[in-house]
Amino acid sequence: MSFIKNGTVYAGIGIGYFVLGAIKEAIISLISDEYIEYKQENGLSIIDIENARFWFNEEERLIKICVWDGFEGTYENKVSIGTCLGDVIETVGLYEGEENQFFVERDDGVFFELEDSNNENKLSSKIKKIYVYRLY
Repeated sequence: MSFIKNGTVYAGIGIGYFVLGAIKEAIISLISDEYIEYKQENGLSIIDIENARFWFNEEERLIKICVWDGFEGTYENKVSIGTCLGDVIETVGLYEGEENQFFVERDDGVFFELEDSNNENKLSSKIKKIYVYRLY
């Protein structure tokens, strides 16, 4: 299956070559033929590859990207998969969303999901996934 190894994370814009607003066929051409596609009842479609997920709206435009294990790219050259939450807060500032999701205070269009952890000190929990989403 296809794999995204690196790329710069840009809030509200994209990750590496994967730019929000791109048409689905353009994204498929970048990831090769190795993907799984799901259609949702609400008109959205999702494409999964080994370490990423892409969401498309009814017009088949990319609206959200998520990357996880094996992705080595960074947000602001400092935040990556495996970075401790405490370090992220010092670097970019965050506020907590739902469950294990943390949003950047000064930059809409990006959020981080923490690894599942029973650790009472969330500051030592690590970033498990990075999401970039389209602003409307």
